[in-house]
Amino acid sequence: MSQAARPVVRPEEVSSVLKGGAKAPAAAGPTPYSLREPLAIPPDAEPLARRQMEALAAVTQEALLKDLGEGATVELEGFRQQRAGAVLAALPAPAWVLPFSGGPGGGMALALHPGVGLALVELAMGGAGEVGETARPPTSLESRVMGRLVRSLAPPLGRALGATLEPVAVTSGELPESVAAAGETLGVGLLKITMAKGSGAALLLASAGLLPPKARPLAAASTAKPGRVGPLAARLDQVRLEARPVLEAGRVSLSDIAALKPGAVLRLEQPEDALLDLRVEGQRIFSGRIVRQAGGTAFSVTWRRGRSGPGRGE
Repeated sequence: MSQAARPVVRPEEVSSVLKGGAKAPAAAGPTPYSLREPLAIPPDAEPLARRQMEALAAVTQEALLKDLGEGATVELEGFRQQRAGAVLAALPAPAWVLPFSGGPGGGMALALHPGVGLALVELAMGGAGEVGETARPPTSLESRVMGRLVRSLAPPLGRALGATLEPVAVTSGELPESVAAAGETLGVGLLKITMAKGSGAALLLASAGLLPPKARPLAAASTAKPGRVGPLAARLDQVRLEARPVLEAGRVSLSDIAALKPGAVLRLEQPEDALLDLRVEGQRIFSGRIVRQAGGTAFSVTWRRGRSGPGRGE
């Protein structure tokens, strides 16, 4: 490239598009430039991280029932990764933050819509627990009530994460450094908390050091009937494995990616009968092809790991 050449798109223009035109908050000191938000949890570990968040949501629901004596449903509606400095923007300000310190592995927090926080306080004090749109910080009395909930949540959440969590003082509008630094990327569980009189949003925030691969989700009790694979069927039914179909990589130009629209099909230049790998926990176990049958489509195995036959070799 000659000295007179200039980039077609300036970095600040790319950043504006990726962030929807919003300006990133000013940070103290230099920060590395990236075309996307950094991922602290690799893509192949995200399904396990989401299941971990589902287990944490279930633990939170049980703790609310035990501490408040009132039913509250906690549902996980999504999972993503986001910088700690911007994560609370998903809730009306000032979000109520119930934080926990996890030591060197990082920390976690339950961040509440202010209306949800007020409703939980109302329930704890014998009220109806109506979720409203009021947005204000907790009073000293409300902070003490929330502090009791933090102390109740710490042990079961710690057991679910395989870590020791210590309660931290309740805050509003910001994450304490014991949970995460502003530039740190967190795993974020998007929650919906429903009570008798309304529902609202909340976030489960956890440092990547507390999530997979070090931690493992709580084993859910299986309600399925034992299969015919022998006496270990009941235990094998609880084993969580990730299975992923994989095609050989293709090539695509940057202009094709830029032209993609909702509903577009990205062609990978693979023939219809191309071999497909079926990988379990990242290991290739089967190779085969997608075939059409009377009842629909099926995966026809042409090679199986550990057995001789046609395939691509180990």
